[in-house]
Amino acid sequence: MSLVIHGVPLSQPFRSIVWPCLMKGVPFTISIATPGDAGKYGTRRLGFLSKFPLGTVPSIEDNEICLSEAPAILSYLSTRHGWGDVYPKATSERAKVDEYLHWHHSNLRSLTRGFFRPIMFPHPLLTSNVIQLHQKEAEHALKVLEQKYLSTGASKKTHGGFLLGTSNPTAADFMAYEEIVQLEICNLKSFEAYPNIQEWLKIMKSLP
Repeated sequence: MSLVIHGVPLSQPFRSIVWPCLMKGVPFTISIATPGDAGKYGTRRLGFLSKFPLGTVPSIEDNEICLSEAPAILSYLSTRHGWGDVYPKATSERAKVDEYLHWHHSNLRSLTRGFFRPIMFPHPLLTSNVIQLHQKEAEHALKVLEQKYLSTGASKKTHGGFLLGTSNPTAADFMAYEEIVQLEICNLKSFEAYPNIQEWLKIMKSLP
């Protein structure tokens, strides 16, 4: 059985899995799975939970492997297919990718919680105070990205301008890009205050 990717295109982590598969020419099929829904195509139905107990997307099936969580999936696919550029083989370089991926979910994901989710999926618990807190966290995360990962040092001038100073995009770039570009496309946030991020976005958009 070929690779099956479960999820919805609206999901940023889902797109971060699909993009490198397309770039690398790995064949796959998409199975629509709606987060939090117990219906026919939902992640809370018994058929889905029997394979993916976490009930989250993206999730993948690859022969006997059933796996959830985008960072784990990117790590698995890179190891499986030899994507040494996406998830480096060198211990020190891989550790930096892992550092970013662990940081990403609790930090840059605040962009979705603060700007995207309140518009697309309003909820009584998403009060103005909660939204403002998420937006404050998001701005802090963007500053870290701008100043730490995309500084004017070697990562931009010596290499290809990617997050970790690599000549090719890594899992960190795919995860971060989908989080940020969705807000730009939907006109939910301006990134004019972050010139390094704007330059990096241009580089990412030039990829196949």
